[in-house]
Amino acid sequence: AGDLIRALTAQHQIKPTTHCCQSAWQPNLGRRSTYRRGKSVQTTGTTSQSRAPAIGPLRSWRRTVKQLLSHTLPELRAAHPPKAEELNVSALTEWLTAEQDQAAYMLRAPEMAPLLRELPRGSSDGGAEGESASYKMWEGARAEDVRSLSLARLSEQGLVDEFPSGAPDPGKQARWLKFNEKALELAGLMDLVKAAALKVQLVRQVAQGNSLGVWLCVRSLIEHRALAIWLPKQIGASLDALAADVRAGAPLPESSSEVSRPLAMVLAGQAEKSKEEHRAWVIKEQGGLRTAELKLKNVTEAAFSQDPEFRTLYAIASAVLHGRHVRGWDLTVNDAQLRAQANSYGLLVLERLCDKVEEMTHLSATGYQKMRLEHAATVGGAVLAANDRMAKQAFGHIEGGLRFGIDYSGHGTVDSPFCIEAHLQFHTASYALLEQMGVDLSRVFKRRDHDCAGRSCDCWSSSGHEYWVLIRPG
Repeated sequence: AGDLIRALTAQHQIKPTTHCCQSAWQPNLGRRSTYRRGKSVQTTGTTSQSRAPAIGPLRSWRRTVKQLLSHTLPELRAAHPPKAEELNVSALTEWLTAEQDQAAYMLRAPEMAPLLRELPRGSSDGGAEGESASYKMWEGARAEDVRSLSLARLSEQGLVDEFPSGAPDPGKQARWLKFNEKALELAGLMDLVKAAALKVQLVRQVAQGNSLGVWLCVRSLIEHRALAIWLPKQIGASLDALAADVRAGAPLPESSSEVSRPLAMVLAGQAEKSKEEHRAWVIKEQGGLRTAELKLKNVTEAAFSQDPEFRTLYAIASAVLHGRHVRGWDLTVNDAQLRAQANSYGLLVLERLCDKVEEMTHLSATGYQKMRLEHAATVGGAVLAANDRMAKQAFGHIEGGLRFGIDYSGHGTVDSPFCIEAHLQFHTASYALLEQMGVDLSRVFKRRDHDCAGRSCDCWSSSGHEYWVLIRPG
């Protein structure tokens, strides 16, 4: 994809309509726009190429997908033969054409009824597509999007019910940890819903050939993925630092604010300027608003520090929308070269966002930090810990290995599985114990099974050996 980015950027040669601002047409991503208030841009006369942008009646989602796969993609590949392989976008194609029967069946499951009860309903024509379409969602929404939205609504309601007055003070350790766990859950689910809607919108803009719409969606989607990667990383690093400093029976150290700060940045960053009702996640229990400034440029650079492709795509999208690469007027010109460039970048982003492995990686990272916060809240933080070592372990800091008879029991066999003690977070301790046994975690396979007593266990297989870990109830 990096070759395609360089090729498309190098081929971009636009002739300005005036000679007084030629430098503004160069893709210099580091400088500010040359446009100043009061200067006009010629849009009429013999040199103007302005025509109506590629905006028309909204196509059905089925027609949009057909247009993209049958016309837009083949045309782009034909226009860039050396890059046809990179425009294969197999993950995107699979996402667009995947059967939704299993996901639609999930919505009909009895356990989903309480989640879906409050979602506005429309009419349905039946089938997999009709099952998700029976809810008032955006056209193109899938069953998993309906589920994510219902879970987000449930998460928000749960947070408001438990913390109606807002975020507790860190002095109330268990409640403060629980609030942050619920806030992280809400942030993750909200991102899933918004990113899913934007993906559908980007597909529409590419199929329609609307360059401005493509660039807007590209930048927004990259920012959403950046937040999804950055947030659990920030919380994880802050929890690690906090865990190293906690003491049994003592208040949390000042570094605890670094755990809640990134969540405040995501959920409450614009609260001070908003005229909307201040919900529980943007206010403080002791009064006032939670204040934190979120700078998306910094977030994106941090999230993609090892990902030059996304960093480049974001820089180009920002340059376009800020008038450093092309001017706003040019985005309304029905120019085949500009349209092909925008569509190619849009497809590269969609391909990355449809990669299931990549998506599961950042979702798992969020889930892991959520479990750490949940466990620390369940054991009461450091207040109820018997000693400093257990206080640190409550926050996921396992130092010096796990001790038999104190941190775990059993021998790891089917008739005597390892049993992780309650002061340890189950998954963190399981991995730590396996590493302690010399297991290469990159070459281990896990399955769910039952021991000789019929109890549920994780059975880890590595190099011909099995390690049985009793799953803690609840």
